[in-house]
Amino acid sequence: MRKDLIDSSIATLIASYGSVRMPVDDEPLERMFATRDLVGIAATVKRVLRVSARVFLTVAKSDSEGPPRAPAWVTKPDPVPLFGSSAFKQTIVTVYVRRSFVTRVGFESVVVAMAHEMCHVILDSTRNPLRKSEEAVDLTAMLLGFRDFYVTGCRQIQQQSWGSYAEHYGYLSQEEITYAARAMTFR
Repeated sequence: MRKDLIDSSIATLIASYGSVRMPVDDEPLERMFATRDLVGIAATVKRVLRVSARVFLTVAKSDSEGPPRAPAWVTKPDPVPLFGSSAFKQTIVTVYVRRSFVTRVGFESVVVAMAHEMCHVILDSTRNPLRKSEEAVDLTAMLLGFRDFYVTGCRQIQQQSWGSYAEHYGYLSQEEITYAARAMTFR
């Protein structure tokens, strides 16, 4: 396990974004998922993360779209305007999720995927020194309220066999996610 990486990343993220946020209530998101309201889930994640950019959600119908074997991805300008600026509020960001992913996983995993992709936007728009680290993207989402979704969603992925998603979903191991969630609880 990479405790030093996790501890130093959490310290940097707290210095950048403040204290650990309270966990997000899962019930509304679970109801949205039950009715396949993916747009509602994306809007809720956007609101919780305080992303004021214009975020669109696209469900990729074909597994040949986008990065190979990625369950979700984001398109955004490079560079992303500074977080909170008037230019940022006009920025268009598109979060993609694969239909094959959404139909195979629990709602926690879908929420994790959307939060992860939107945290790329946060890290890039704040010019965070950890913005190139996929592990830091996951830790940012956890810090900003989605850690319980990571703990449950990661466990679901590892208990099921979903082809390439089982091998490549997430950037932290279950053990690392559990460690990070505990570390954030005591901050």
